Amino acid sequence: GYLLPEKVAAKLAGCLESDDDVTYVRLDPGRPLGEQGPVDVLLHKLVHEMALGGGGGGREVEAFARDHPRVVVIDALHAALALSDRSAICAAIRAAAERGYRIAQPRFAVISDASCLADEICRTGLTYPAILKPLV
Repeated sequence: GYLLPEKVAAKLAGCLESDDDVTYVRLDPGRPLGEQGPVDVLLHKLVHEMALGGGGGGREVEAFARDHPRVVVIDALHAALALSDRSAICAAIRAAAERGYRIAQPRFAVISDASCLADEICRTGLTYPAILKPLV
């Protein structure tokens, strides 16, 4: 079964066509997952919605996974949510580099006050053009 936003499902439409080996079933996010028939695998794209505070679908998936341990959930919510936090990713990469792993990453700065943007860019050694993104 798959639980995807309309836009994502449209992009994957050609990939989500059933054949003799695999049947893809679109799940309704407005109904309890457990009532929508047996599934072997649950594919979702809920992390973005959860990161923005709309975690209802995420709680439903977590409960479904807990109640149906034989169902493979792609991606595990806790792991996928961790990857949506840019600051946490950069901290993990830094920690790995400090332990001797060779990892290349673009320089970055976390700037909490936009009025200090130019000063922070100079202080951290960043160069223009700078790409600004939210942490989550």
